[in-house]
Amino acid sequence: STDYAFAAGRAHIRRNDKTMAAGFSAYEAGDYALAQAMFEQADHKLGGSMPALMLARVLLERSGDPADAPEAVKYLKYASGAPYTPRPIAPRRMRFDPNNPYLDIPPAGEAAAILGKMHFVGYGVARDPEAAVKWFKIALQQGDVPAAKIVGDIYANGYGVPRDAKKAERYYRVAADYGFAPAQVALGDLYYYGDIGAAPDVETALTWYAKASGQRDAGALYALAHAYDAGEGVPRDAEKALSYYKLAALGGDPRARGAIGDYFYRGEIVERDPVTARKWF
Repeated sequence: STDYAFAAGRAHIRRNDKTMAAGFSAYEAGDYALAQAMFEQADHKLGGSMPALMLARVLLERSGDPADAPEAVKYLKYASGAPYTPRPIAPRRMRFDPNNPYLDIPPAGEAAAILGKMHFVGYGVARDPEAAVKWFKIALQQGDVPAAKIVGDIYANGYGVPRDAKKAERYYRVAADYGFAPAQVALGDLYYYGDIGAAPDVETALTWYAKASGQRDAGALYALAHAYDAGEGVPRDAEKALSYYKLAALGGDPRARGAIGDYFYRGEIVERDPVTARKWF
Protein backbone atom coordinates (compact mmCIF):
# COMPACT_ATOMS: atom_id res chain seq x y z
CA SER A 1 0.00 0.00 0.00
CA THR A 2 2.90 2.33 0.71
CA ASP A 3 4.39 1.68 -2.73
CA TYR A 4 1.01 2.27 -4.35
CA ALA A 5 0.56 5.57 -2.52
CA PHE A 6 4.05 6.71 -3.50
CA ALA A 7 3.49 5.83 -7.17
CA ALA A 8 0.10 7.53 -7.16
CA GLY A 9 1.63 10.64 -5.65
CA ARG A 10 4.37 10.78 -8.28
CA ALA A 11 1.81 10.30 -11.04
CA HIS A 12 -0.28 13.15 -9.63
CA ILE A 13 2.76 15.45 -9.64
CA ARG A 14 3.59 14.54 -13.23
CA ARG A 15 0.03 15.13 -14.43
CA ASN A 16 -0.10 18.58 -12.88
CA ASP A 17 3.45 19.68 -13.54
CA LYS A 18 3.92 22.85 -15.58
CA THR A 19 7.67 23.23 -15.22
CA MET A 20 8.67 21.01 -18.16
CA ALA A 21 6.30 22.80 -20.53
CA ALA A 22 7.58 26.17 -19.31
CA GLY A 23 11.15 24.95 -19.72
CA PHE A 24 10.57 23.83 -23.29
CA SER A 25 8.88 27.14 -24.18
CA ALA A 26 11.81 29.11 -22.78
CA TYR A 27 14.33 26.82 -24.48
CA GLU A 28 12.66 27.21 -27.87
CA ALA A 29 12.57 31.00 -27.36
CA GLY A 30 16.30 31.04 -26.62
CA ASP A 31 15.81 32.13 -22.98
CA TYR A 32 18.35 29.70 -21.55
CA ALA A 33 18.38 31.22 -18.05
CA LEU A 34 14.65 30.66 -17.58
CA ALA A 35 14.83 27.26 -19.28
CA GLN A 36 17.58 26.17 -16.90
CA ALA A 37 15.58 27.30 -13.88
CA MET A 38 12.47 25.43 -15.05
CA PHE A 39 14.35 22.24 -15.92
CA GLU A 40 16.10 22.33 -12.53
CA GLN A 41 12.70 22.51 -10.84
CA ALA A 42 11.45 19.65 -13.01
CA ASP A 43 14.54 17.60 -12.19
CA HIS A 44 13.89 18.14 -8.47
CA LYS A 45 10.15 17.43 -8.69
CA LEU A 46 10.02 14.68 -11.29
CA GLY A 47 13.47 13.23 -11.76
CA GLY A 48 14.02 10.97 -14.75
CA SER A 49 15.94 11.32 -17.99
CA MET A 50 14.16 14.19 -19.75
CA PRO A 51 14.84 17.05 -17.30
CA ALA A 52 18.48 15.96 -16.99
CA LEU A 53 18.86 15.76 -20.77
CA MET A 54 17.41 19.23 -21.25
CA LEU A 55 19.60 20.71 -18.50
CA ALA A 56 22.62 19.30 -20.32
CA ARG A 57 21.44 20.72 -23.63
CA VAL A 58 20.96 24.17 -22.06
CA LEU A 59 24.47 24.06 -20.62
CA LEU A 60 25.98 23.00 -23.94
CA GLU A 61 24.03 25.41 -26.12
CA ARG A 62 23.64 28.59 -24.09
CA SER A 63 27.16 29.88 -24.79
CA GLY A 64 28.91 27.21 -26.85
CA ASP A 65 31.67 27.29 -24.23
CA PRO A 66 33.38 23.92 -23.58
CA ALA A 67 33.88 25.09 -19.98
CA ASP A 68 30.23 24.20 -19.37
CA ALA A 69 30.75 20.67 -20.69
CA PRO A 70 31.83 18.93 -17.44
CA GLU A 71 28.59 19.90 -15.70
CA ALA A 72 26.62 18.87 -18.78
CA VAL A 73 28.39 15.50 -18.81
CA LYS A 74 27.11 14.82 -15.27
CA TYR A 75 23.53 15.39 -16.37
CA LEU A 76 24.02 13.39 -19.58
CA LYS A 77 25.41 10.39 -17.71
CA TYR A 78 22.45 10.47 -15.35
CA ALA A 79 19.99 10.82 -18.23
CA SER A 80 21.61 7.97 -20.17
CA GLY A 81 21.15 5.50 -17.34
CA ALA A 82 24.91 5.14 -16.78
CA PRO A 83 26.61 3.11 -15.49
CA TYR A 84 25.27 0.80 -18.16
CA THR A 85 26.76 -2.22 -19.86
CA PRO A 86 25.54 -2.61 -23.45
CA ARG A 87 24.08 -5.98 -24.29
CA PRO A 88 24.74 -7.79 -27.58
CA ILE A 89 24.27 -5.67 -30.68
CA ALA A 90 20.56 -6.05 -31.40
CA PRO A 91 18.48 -3.74 -29.16
CA ARG A 92 15.06 -4.58 -27.84
CA ARG A 93 12.27 -3.98 -30.30
CA MET A 94 11.21 -0.35 -30.23
CA ARG A 95 9.10 2.11 -32.10
CA PHE A 96 10.95 3.44 -35.12
CA ASP A 97 9.62 5.41 -38.06
CA PRO A 98 12.08 5.27 -41.00
CA ASN A 99 10.46 8.39 -42.45
CA ASN A 100 11.11 10.32 -39.23
CA PRO A 101 14.05 8.48 -37.66
CA TYR A 102 14.73 10.97 -34.86
CA LEU A 103 11.12 11.28 -33.66
CA ASP A 104 10.92 8.52 -31.04
CA ILE A 105 14.48 8.42 -29.68
CA PRO A 106 14.14 8.14 -25.87
CA PRO A 107 15.91 10.75 -23.72
CA ALA A 108 18.34 8.09 -22.45
CA GLY A 109 19.37 7.25 -26.01
CA GLU A 110 19.77 10.90 -27.00
CA ALA A 111 21.87 11.62 -23.91
CA ALA A 112 24.21 8.72 -24.63
CA ALA A 113 24.54 9.79 -28.28
CA ILE A 114 25.50 13.33 -27.23
CA LEU A 115 28.17 11.87 -24.94
CA GLY A 116 29.40 9.81 -27.88
CA LYS A 117 29.73 12.91 -30.07
CA MET A 118 31.51 14.86 -27.33
CA HIS A 119 34.10 12.11 -26.83
CA PHE A 120 34.50 11.59 -30.57
CA VAL A 121 35.48 15.20 -31.28
CA GLY A 122 36.91 16.04 -27.85
CA TYR A 123 34.40 18.75 -26.94
CA GLY A 124 34.78 19.58 -23.26
CA VAL A 125 36.26 16.15 -22.61
CA ALA A 126 39.39 14.37 -23.77
CA ARG A 127 39.07 13.07 -27.32
CA ASP A 128 38.57 9.32 -26.98
CA PRO A 129 37.15 7.42 -29.99
CA GLU A 130 36.89 4.19 -28.00
CA ALA A 131 34.82 5.91 -25.32
CA ALA A 132 32.73 7.45 -28.11
CA VAL A 133 32.01 4.00 -29.52
CA LYS A 134 30.98 2.80 -26.08
CA TRP A 135 28.51 5.66 -25.68
CA PHE A 136 27.08 5.23 -29.17
CA LYS A 137 26.53 1.53 -28.41
CA ILE A 138 24.75 2.50 -25.21
CA ALA A 139 22.64 4.97 -27.20
CA LEU A 140 21.65 2.14 -29.52
CA GLN A 141 20.67 -0.12 -26.64
CA GLN A 142 18.66 2.73 -25.13
CA GLY A 143 16.63 3.13 -28.30
CA ASP A 144 18.65 5.33 -30.69
CA VAL A 145 18.60 3.34 -33.95
CA PRO A 146 20.64 5.89 -35.99
CA ALA A 147 23.46 5.43 -33.46
CA ALA A 148 24.08 2.01 -35.02
CA LYS A 149 24.92 3.76 -38.31
CA ILE A 150 27.43 5.98 -36.53
CA VAL A 151 29.14 2.98 -34.92
CA GLY A 152 29.24 1.32 -38.34
CA ASP A 153 30.84 4.42 -39.87
CA ILE A 154 33.51 4.51 -37.17
CA TYR A 155 34.46 0.87 -37.79
CA ALA A 156 34.12 1.11 -41.58
CA ASN A 157 36.50 4.06 -41.81
CA GLY A 158 38.79 3.31 -38.87
CA TYR A 159 38.04 6.62 -37.15
CA GLY A 160 40.30 6.34 -34.11
CA VAL A 161 39.79 2.58 -33.85
CA PRO A 162 41.12 -0.31 -35.95
CA ARG A 163 39.22 -0.53 -39.23
CA ASP A 164 36.87 -3.52 -39.13
CA ALA A 165 34.44 -3.97 -42.03
CA LYS A 166 32.82 -7.02 -40.39
CA LYS A 167 31.89 -5.02 -37.30
CA ALA A 168 30.72 -2.17 -39.51
CA GLU A 169 28.49 -4.60 -41.41
CA ARG A 170 26.92 -5.91 -38.19
CA TYR A 171 26.03 -2.44 -36.92
CA TYR A 172 24.85 -1.18 -40.29
CA ARG A 173 22.57 -4.20 -40.51
CA VAL A 174 20.92 -3.41 -37.16
CA ALA A 175 19.83 0.03 -38.39
CA ALA A 176 19.16 -1.24 -41.92
CA ASP A 177 16.79 -3.92 -40.62
CA TYR A 178 14.81 -1.17 -38.89
CA GLY A 179 14.53 0.58 -42.27
CA PHE A 180 17.05 3.38 -41.67
CA ALA A 181 17.92 4.36 -45.25
CA PRO A 182 21.44 5.79 -44.66
CA ALA A 183 22.45 2.49 -43.04
CA GLN A 184 20.95 0.54 -45.95
CA VAL A 185 23.04 2.59 -48.39
CA ALA A 186 26.19 2.14 -46.29
CA LEU A 187 25.56 -1.61 -46.14
CA GLY A 188 25.08 -1.65 -49.90
CA ASP A 189 28.39 0.17 -50.34
CA LEU A 190 30.22 -2.46 -48.29
CA TYR A 191 28.93 -5.19 -50.61
CA TYR A 192 29.43 -3.12 -53.76
CA TYR A 193 33.10 -2.45 -53.07
CA GLY A 194 33.81 -5.92 -51.68
CA ASP A 195 34.83 -4.73 -48.23
CA ILE A 196 33.28 -7.70 -46.43
CA GLY A 197 34.02 -10.49 -48.88
CA ALA A 198 36.57 -11.85 -51.27
CA ALA A 199 34.94 -9.99 -54.14
CA PRO A 200 32.24 -7.35 -54.67
CA ASP A 201 28.67 -8.59 -54.39
CA VAL A 202 26.80 -6.21 -56.66
CA GLU A 203 23.54 -8.15 -56.52
CA THR A 204 23.30 -7.89 -52.72
CA ALA A 205 24.38 -4.26 -52.86
CA LEU A 206 21.56 -3.45 -55.29
CA THR A 207 19.07 -5.15 -52.98
CA TRP A 208 19.98 -2.75 -50.17
CA TYR A 209 20.05 0.26 -52.50
CA ALA A 210 16.56 -0.67 -53.71
CA LYS A 211 15.24 -0.79 -50.13
CA ALA A 212 16.68 2.64 -49.37
CA SER A 213 15.36 4.05 -52.64
CA GLY A 214 11.83 3.40 -51.39
CA GLN A 215 12.41 6.31 -49.00
CA ARG A 216 13.79 8.50 -51.80
CA ASP A 217 17.32 8.35 -50.39
CA ALA A 218 19.39 10.30 -52.93
CA GLY A 219 22.49 8.15 -52.49
CA ALA A 220 20.54 4.96 -53.07
CA LEU A 221 18.82 6.40 -56.14
CA TYR A 222 22.16 7.43 -57.58
CA ALA A 223 23.62 3.97 -56.95
CA LEU A 224 20.70 2.33 -58.78
CA ALA A 225 21.00 4.81 -61.63
CA HIS A 226 24.72 4.10 -61.96
CA ALA A 227 24.04 0.35 -61.99
CA TYR A 228 21.59 0.68 -64.89
CA ASP A 229 23.88 3.18 -66.62
CA ALA A 230 26.88 0.86 -66.45
CA GLY A 231 25.01 -2.44 -66.66
CA GLU A 232 26.38 -3.62 -63.30
CA GLY A 233 24.29 -6.40 -61.80
CA VAL A 234 21.41 -5.53 -64.12
CA PRO A 235 21.06 -5.22 -67.91
CA ARG A 236 22.04 -1.77 -69.10
CA ASP A 237 18.97 0.44 -69.39
CA ALA A 238 19.67 4.11 -70.14
CA GLU A 239 16.02 5.13 -69.69
CA LYS A 240 15.84 3.65 -66.19
CA ALA A 241 19.23 5.13 -65.40
CA LEU A 242 18.14 8.61 -66.43
CA SER A 243 14.90 8.24 -64.45
CA TYR A 244 16.79 7.32 -61.28
CA TYR A 245 19.34 10.07 -61.92
CA LYS A 246 16.52 12.61 -62.05
CA LEU A 247 15.10 11.43 -58.71
CA ALA A 248 18.56 11.49 -57.13
CA ALA A 249 19.21 14.95 -58.57
CA LEU A 250 15.95 16.22 -57.07
CA GLY A 251 17.19 14.79 -53.77
CA GLY A 252 20.32 16.92 -54.05
CA ASP A 253 22.92 14.39 -55.21
CA PRO A 254 25.58 16.31 -57.22
CA ARG A 255 26.83 13.16 -58.93
CA ALA A 256 23.37 12.61 -60.37
CA ARG A 257 23.22 16.18 -61.65
CA GLY A 258 26.54 15.67 -63.39
CA ALA A 259 25.32 12.41 -64.93
CA ILE A 260 22.20 14.11 -66.30
CA GLY A 261 24.41 16.81 -67.77
CA ASP A 262 26.45 14.09 -69.44
CA TYR A 263 23.29 12.63 -71.03
CA PHE A 264 22.39 15.99 -72.53
CA TYR A 265 25.97 16.59 -73.64
CA ARG A 266 26.14 13.23 -75.43
CA GLY A 267 22.56 13.35 -76.70
CA GLU A 268 21.67 9.89 -75.38
CA ILE A 269 17.95 9.25 -74.74
CA VAL A 270 17.43 13.03 -74.87
CA GLU A 271 18.17 15.47 -77.65
CA ARG A 272 21.73 16.78 -77.51
CA ASP A 273 21.67 20.16 -75.77
CA PRO A 274 24.99 21.63 -74.56
CA VAL A 275 23.24 24.58 -72.91
CA THR A 276 21.08 22.32 -70.74
CA ALA A 277 24.09 20.10 -70.10
CA ARG A 278 26.00 23.13 -68.84
CA LYS A 279 23.16 24.00 -66.43
CA TRP A 280 23.23 20.49 -64.97
CA PHE A 281 27.02 20.55 -64.70
